[in-house]
Amino acid sequence: PEYPPMLSATHAALSSIFREVASLACEELPSQQVETLVRICCRYSLVAKRIVLASLSSYWVFLSTHRFGSHVAQTILRCVVAECEVNLDDFDDGQGEQCEGKLVIEDSYGSLLQEGEGIGDGGAAVSDSLSTLLVQSIEELKEFATELAEHVCGSHVLRTSLCILAGVEFVEAFAHPGSNQQGDTMSEWDTGVLAATRRGKFKDKKKKKKKKKNTNDESGGSLHQEATVAKAMKMVPELQSKDF
Repeated sequence: PEYPPMLSATHAALSSIFREVASLACEELPSQQVETLVRICCRYSLVAKRIVLASLSSYWVFLSTHRFGSHVAQTILRCVVAECEVNLDDFDDGQGEQCEGKLVIEDSYGSLLQEGEGIGDGGAAVSDSLSTLLVQSIEELKEFATELAEHVCGSHVLRTSLCILAGVEFVEAFAHPGSNQQGDTMSEWDTGVLAATRRGKFKDKKKKKKKKKNTNDESGGSLHQEATVAKAMKMVPELQSKDF
């Protein structure tokens, strides 16, 4: 077996933007590319989860109130707690004592994993445990919880952090046909919030057109039932705790 070359390249890309994640998260297109990197890396690596959490140390509140940054913050929070589909950090190629997965991680994040390496003064260090980094991130949000709860973007990030602490997430009870809601036959990384972040559509200001009534619905209402239910998250074992 061979270590996936695309994943190796993704690790290298994430490492190269470690100190720029917060600034890239504030741009429309770069923010979406950051989210893509996060989803790929966190799906197969526990070390990558620590990297992305540390990259936003001291920036959580600012990004939570930003139009694009809030989406990146939500994606990172959700992806770092989700159980890896396969943790390839220990990928064994059968060629010796040092497995290829560890070599890739060392090549990509070696300098970042050194003791004390982090973002800003007193920022979280990549060498900290995943649980420590997650708690530090949520502590940053906690200090401004009242303000975030009233903010159009911040409220979504705050809700995500609260759901993580409770170990649940809200999903649609009646999903639209062909939507990306979670199913029984697909990996959660291919469906639901891990596959794509819900985004509000920003449209140019134009004259409003009158909506045509739905001829298939005599009452003029929606044919789709909308309701959300709480569902337990499949979380990284290290983060499963009753201490909260």
